[in-house]
Amino acid sequence: MHAFTRNSEFSLTTFKNVYDKCRLNLQVEKVYNNGAREIVFANGTRKQISSDGKSIIVSFFNGDLKQIMPDQRVVSK
Repeated sequence: MHAFTRNSEFSLTTFKNVYDKCRLNLQVEKVYNNGAREIVFANGTRKQISSDGKSIIVSFFNGDLKQIMPDQRVVSK
């Protein structure tokens, strides 16, 4: 039995070689083999970060999209 504190985290490796990190603040971060990351927040918002960290797509729970391009331009849809 584990005792978790507020900042505790645990991890597991899935059969798809995706590293899942679940935190007690109810967000899940997936790190893919190519280095890209995806964070899903408790409210349903999803943040996808490219492997180089230069492109970010945020899909909000209400369906809105925000894309941050490599040149730091922000595109909202």
